[in-house]
Amino acid sequence: MQDGGPTIARTGDRAVASSSNACLSCRRVKMKCRVPESHSKCERCKRKSLECTFRKHQRGRRPAVKLASGALPSNLEATKQANAISGRINESLTDAGRHRPSSGTQDGEESSSARAEAEKAFWAESDNFRPPDLLNREATSGHFSLLNVLSTTNRMGSPVLSNSSSDDPIQMRLINYNIAVTLFEGFMKHLNPYICQLDPVFHTFSYVQKTSSFLLTAVLAASAKSLNPAVYPALKEHAETLFTKSFRRGHKSAEIVQAILVLTYWKELDDTRVWLSVGYAIRLSMELGWHRLPKAQHENDRLRPDSERRKLRNCQRTWLVLFVYDRSISLQTGKPRMIERSELIESVDVWLKHDLALPMDVLLGAFVSLRLLTSDVFDVLDPNPTVDRTLQVYGTDALLKSLGCQIRTWEDHWIGLAQTAACETCHLFLIRFYGMHLQLLLSSFSLRPALLSQSTEAKIRTGVIWSSNATAIQMLKLVSDPSVSPVLYFAQDSVHVMIAYAAVFLIKLLFCVPKHVRADLETMTIEALRDAARSFAHQAAPPNSSCWLQAKFLENVLNDCTRPSRPRTDTHDAAEAGREAPHEHSRIAVHDEADRTALHQDMDGADTHGGQSHLFNDTISPDFALWDDDMWEPMFASAGFNITDGTFLADAYTQA
Repeated sequence: MQDGGPTIARTGDRAVASSSNACLSCRRVKMKCRVPESHSKCERCKRKSLECTFRKHQRGRRPAVKLASGALPSNLEATKQANAISGRINESLTDAGRHRPSSGTQDGEESSSARAEAEKAFWAESDNFRPPDLLNREATSGHFSLLNVLSTTNRMGSPVLSNSSSDDPIQMRLINYNIAVTLFEGFMKHLNPYICQLDPVFHTFSYVQKTSSFLLTAVLAASAKSLNPAVYPALKEHAETLFTKSFRRGHKSAEIVQAILVLTYWKELDDTRVWLSVGYAIRLSMELGWHRLPKAQHENDRLRPDSERRKLRNCQRTWLVLFVYDRSISLQTGKPRMIERSELIESVDVWLKHDLALPMDVLLGAFVSLRLLTSDVFDVLDPNPTVDRTLQVYGTDALLKSLGCQIRTWEDHWIGLAQTAACETCHLFLIRFYGMHLQLLLSSFSLRPALLSQSTEAKIRTGVIWSSNATAIQMLKLVSDPSVSPVLYFAQDSVHVMIAYAAVFLIKLLFCVPKHVRADLETMTIEALRDAARSFAHQAAPPNSSCWLQAKFLENVLNDCTRPSRPRTDTHDAAEAGREAPHEHSRIAVHDEADRTALHQDMDGADTHGGQSHLFNDTISPDFALWDDDMWEPMFASAGFNITDGTFLADAYTQA
């Protein structure tokens, strides 16, 4: 006899169901509980007009699982079947129900119990009157849908399973297993150190293949682009298909976030979706609750299994990567950032001291601390048209000097930590490179008022110009260093965008500075550009790769700078003509045709230590303003770089 089931007895002409589980009223006075057939109340409760409530025994159950049963004992089986059907329907409408098989009456009873408990929890858990506190917990924890909003049941189901063996690129015969393993190992060895994304101990090939076909395909595609271009197109197309599928179905997991990020680091030439893709990855992470990750703590952490600890650390690492990526894109595009400072981000120094910390975590920690250092500075330094430009020069000077000292201190500190942790060469390069890039961004804020102000002393103006020029040249000299050259081949696209920014900055600066300053800057600028172009040309990179594009871009910039054209007599007309004919506008004026032969030398045989060259017209048009991208866009478009989107233009190279 099932626990709580009735026993049918005959009393005269009527049948009485005697339940082994008495109602609460009879149980209190230890009376026998008899329920007539087709009645919901027992005889005693009906006679005394008491509330008749049946409750199942709690033997072997958790204290929280209590369920009031008002079903008719005679219709108990029918009630169980109805509950089972209702439970299966409700589960089929939830994420968890898609992966939970039905097993008849017992499952229906458990589903009814769980549903009633969830309804009780829904009304008991709200402790505030904000929408996220009052609405269904499912709707506010990553499953925001009308079905969940209009439900009074907190169904805490298992997460949606996003992986499918049918999506495995190996099973789809897009790539051979042995080649896939080789590409995966190549990614972990050559590419992963630049992005600090995957834990080599946690993310083994078998684990990634079993967990996420999307992440596996993204990793293989990124690796194939540099190491095996023959299999790249098929892998790239499949990765895009899985990206679309995960977006359409609303799949959420750490592996999906990581796969999206991997697709943005080494992208196609015409791909301008980085801002959108990273934004979507951030939203996915927030759905997973990563923005509420607590600060790093190591107390009692060793009591948990290593697999669980690495899984948590994987989520923390990815959230820190997103923070750095979000701030970097905001700086490069001028668009708003999405991730604010949090407990975990603020405690990155403690996070690095974990016993499972990796050498590449030092680079990630350096990037996080650098973004924290200047998180609000750019809002303060943003040019304000209502403030006098002369005051801006003096007002920002002290702040920029202080930040410059802090960045140099930051670089020395993290270079020391990286060397102690035996980090790779690319880590040391990236720490120095990102520090210089940030210095250049900061110096640009004081450069605009210095160029415009007529009352500021020439000494101050010259100092700002020289400082900005020196920082940009240092960036180019760093990538030209023979010790750094081997690590450039696998650098992510954002590094190449920063290099292009430094080159564009130098050329624009030469057009805008006063004549007496320009003569001194010309030689150093051209020499730095030639050395950088030669360094990338020596990479022997395949066509349409990042290094190949960078070499072509720098070469085109030098060609445009050293190519003579007709001097402009009307600067305004020339500016308008430039907007209509970009390729004609980019031809820079020089004094005479003879200078071209002496100055425009072959990239591999140029004498970079020769005398001073005069590549630019002595009278620079006032229309060439450093901050006016509309004026500069045609010139650099002909060189193969879009200064608005920060992307290389493949058409400029394929037509050359």
